[in-house]
Amino acid sequence: MRIPHLVACMLALLFVCLASRADAQCGVNPSNCCFANNGRGCIEPTCCQEVCAIDPFCCTTRWDALCASRAQANCGVCGVGCGNPSAGNCCAPKTTPACADAPCCTIVCAQDPFCCDVQWDQFCAAAAEQICGACANPCGDPDAGDCCVPQQGPGCNNADCCEGVCAGDPFCCDTQWDAVCAQTAQLVCGVCGIGCGDPAAGDCCEAHPTPACADPACCVPVCATDSFCCDVEWDAKCAALAVEFCGACGDQCGSPITGACCVPHDGPACDDASCCETVCAADSFCCEVEWDEFCAGAAQNSCGVCGIGCGDPATGSCCTARTTPSCSDALCCEAICSLDGFCCEAEWDQVCADAAAILCGDCDGACGGPAGGDCCAPHATPGCSDDRCCLSICVVDPVCCIESWDQICAKTALAVCGNCGPGCGEPGSGDCCAAHETPSCEDSTCCLAVCVADPFCCESAWDEVCAATALKSCGACVGSCGSPTAGDCCKPHTNPACSDAACCNLICGADPFCCNIEWDSMCADAAAAACGLCAAPGDLNGDGVVDPSDLTILLNSWGGPAGDIDGDGVTGPADLVLLLNSWG
Repeated sequence: MRIPHLVACMLALLFVCLASRADAQCGVNPSNCCFANNGRGCIEPTCCQEVCAIDPFCCTTRWDALCASRAQANCGVCGVGCGNPSAGNCCAPKTTPACADAPCCTIVCAQDPFCCDVQWDQFCAAAAEQICGACANPCGDPDAGDCCVPQQGPGCNNADCCEGVCAGDPFCCDTQWDAVCAQTAQLVCGVCGIGCGDPAAGDCCEAHPTPACADPACCVPVCATDSFCCDVEWDAKCAALAVEFCGACGDQCGSPITGACCVPHDGPACDDASCCETVCAADSFCCEVEWDEFCAGAAQNSCGVCGIGCGDPATGSCCTARTTPSCSDALCCEAICSLDGFCCEAEWDQVCADAAAILCGDCDGACGGPAGGDCCAPHATPGCSDDRCCLSICVVDPVCCIESWDQICAKTALAVCGNCGPGCGEPGSGDCCAAHETPSCEDSTCCLAVCVADPFCCESAWDEVCAATALKSCGACVGSCGSPTAGDCCKPHTNPACSDAACCNLICGADPFCCNIEWDSMCADAAAAACGLCAAPGDLNGDGVVDPSDLTILLNSWGGPAGDIDGDGVTGPADLVLLLNSWG
């Protein structure tokens, strides 16, 4: 689980205070820097130190897939450009060197340096196919790894889940089954067994001895950060993560997105749990309705946490170092002090000012600046335009404000910030399985999964592409017209609707039972009569005519399933009657 260190150790090239600790792990662990391992650090000291200067987690906790990807991108020891998503498919020749699958690329280039030095030509692509097995369909391969957790390579071991996720996000099968792919699988596949969304799983904002929690939109991103929370137990650390970045805890004491205890704000509760609980014990209005000026006054009088002055104009600019604590921009000040309490307890020194220059828009930092991108969509630059949303995410995941606002940052914003369109899961936002002119849709888990793959769906309109992705990927659409899993329109089945949208809508317009309850034999008969999709009963060879050749098939299948026409699984007299009635 990645928990941010003090600002002095965390932000953009200011990690020097962890350097000695990180350096101690470099060269000790014999594992290759280019691949994830369960230990700390890796064998190549220069590369190890460079990666750990950016991300101390790699040397203090575990050299995971993100650490390996940093090594592949920055160190020059894993093959030139190996692992860069823009390097292209290892299975196809191209005019540029290297390819996107780092392990395969490294192996091929070790045998033929031309592939990484000059060009990934047809010989390099052939070598990738022969040596790596990288060109086979990765979906369903038992060695591809669990769909529910990130993998170093593309695809995963459950074919149906893999194909559904990759239909919405081809990156997952072309390049790597990363954290976003795993999160999508957890949301839509129903194979992860982690219990996210089970009403009995417990409150996400409170620790409990069982795994997972009841709010799937909160549970999935927490478990993607720390799988222990869904595999073993939802402990105090998991609850703290939920409080830090899940909208489900946004109105609870201690959530950093609620607002400072010492100043009034529109929502209930405040960010210091102890102070919040003290004030609300005396005045429940503060936690149930709004943290108004009376609540803030109570905090100032009784909590002992308000001497810090965040937001007080007299404290001075957040962008400038000085010997007094705090600064005048309340949002910026609270964010910096949540990472380094020294800035609000002792003095706003140069480390605090440097942190503000990286994070805070008023200091030309990443959050809230005029050039910041949409918080709800990934982009190559760090930070995003909504300062409150941006700061609440970056204090948990600093990479979002230091390197780029990637898919994980955008995914977190979709889940917790509440400003990405009318909102996934809001009543009246529309059916996920049908196109509509407004953004988002009513099923929150399906909506989040689709919008991670295509942010347009939550920013502008839930168009035909969004609905098609939902039909392919979301269990919510099983009983919807056009869903591939809804069943053949020409045959009765126990679930509602059928797989041909036009036919389904036609039949259900006349008989809503077919879409509300069950696609029974009357619905199938109506489809056969009206839709032009269904072969005549008895046309066993599919040539459009019921004739002696079909009769031969039926008689040869007597007692077995091959000549079954009435759907009972056995070829018998009833099937013969149906065939003869359709003769010609």
